[in-house]
Amino acid sequence: MSARRRWTHLVGIALVLAWTLPPFLYLVMLSIKPERILIERSQVFFWPTLERYRDFIASGLGLFPPVTTLIPIQLALKTLGLIDTKLALILLFTAFEIPLAIWVLRTFLDDIPRELTESAALDGASLPAIIAKIILPLSGPGLLAAFILTFIFNWNEFLFPLIVTSFNARTGSVAIMSFTAGYKKLQWGALATLGVVMTIPVILFVLAFRGSLIRGLTTGALKG
Repeated sequence: MSARRRWTHLVGIALVLAWTLPPFLYLVMLSIKPERILIERSQVFFWPTLERYRDFIASGLGLFPPVTTLIPIQLALKTLGLIDTKLALILLFTAFEIPLAIWVLRTFLDDIPRELTESAALDGASLPAIIAKIILPLSGPGLLAAFILTFIFNWNEFLFPLIVTSFNARTGSVAIMSFTAGYKKLQWGALATLGVVMTIPVILFVLAFRGSLIRGLTTGALKG
C-alpha cells in the first residue's frame, strides 16, 4: 500500500470514528456520572462512579438480546430441515415465551397453600392427582393470564418468522410485507383488511379475559 493510499485510509477511519464515537462516549460518560450532577451538561470533570454497573450485574440483566441468536437459530432450523414449516414456528414461539409464562405463573403457584398439597400427599394422593385436582384449578387465572400474554407477544412477532419462513408457514405480520412493494404500489385495501384481521383476535382475547389478565399482572404487585 502506497503512502498516499495509507493516509487516505487513515483519514477515512478517522472521519468515521469522529462521526460515531462522540455519541457513544457521551453515553459512557452519562453511565459513570454521579446522580447529583447527571443532568448538568456543564459538569465535564467529575469523579466517576461504577455503582450503576454493579447494580446492573447484581440485577441479573446481563442477558444478550434475542436478536443475537437469530443466525444460530436459522442455521439450526436449516440443518434440521425445518425452515418454512409450522413446526419451526411452534418450537420458536414456545421457547421464547417460556420465561414469561414462568414469571406469571410463579406468583400464583406461590399463593397456593402448601398445606393443601401436603395434606393430599398424606392422604395418599399421587403427584399427578395433586397437580390435576389442586394446583391446576387454583392456578387457573394465572394460566389464563400467561396464555393471553404469550399469545399477544407471539401474534405480533415479526423478525424471527420473517427469517425462518417464506411461503408455507408465514404469519400474519410477515404476510403484510407482501402488500408493500413500494409507496406507489401499496395495496392499501389489502393492508387495511389484514390489519383488521390481525387486530380483532387480540381485542377479543383481551375483552373476554381482561379480568384474569389484570389479576395475573397485579397479584405480584399486591403481595406485601
